[in-house]
Amino acid sequence: MTMTYNYGPVELFLIGYQNDIDTHALDTLAEVTKTGVVTLLDLVILRKEADGTVVVTEVADRAAEFGFEPLAEDTVGLAGDEDIQDLAEDVPPGSSAVIVALEQTYMRDLAYKVHSGGGEVLRYERVPANVVNEVADLEATS
Repeated sequence: MTMTYNYGPVELFLIGYQNDIDTHALDTLAEVTKTGVVTLLDLVILRKEADGTVVVTEVADRAAEFGFEPLAEDTVGLAGDEDIQDLAEDVPPGSSAVIVALEQTYMRDLAYKVHSGGGEVLRYERVPANVVNEVADLEATS
């Protein structure tokens, strides 16, 4: 069976903020997506009130308002209601978060070639930037 690869690997991020969301981070995300290195597939903003009530804003409906190109209709909702509720459990009351689904666009061709060559990813791990930088700083000072 021949598989088409319209998308590369996708990562789902939950980015929390103690209060309101930092708009500078959203601006930077919008700029990065314009480079084509990553593609924004879905973006949800949520606020957890002090009583635990979760208020969800689907950015796809208002992408331009947040500085993003319109999202592809076939990927909007990639972070579904069940995902949102599950991720919202990690958000403390009185704070905000952004759920971001990013395609690693630069990996699309590699994913296709690995698959068409009979390979499959057996394990995938991502090392967060803060960990990499902490290790690099330790190495630089030793």
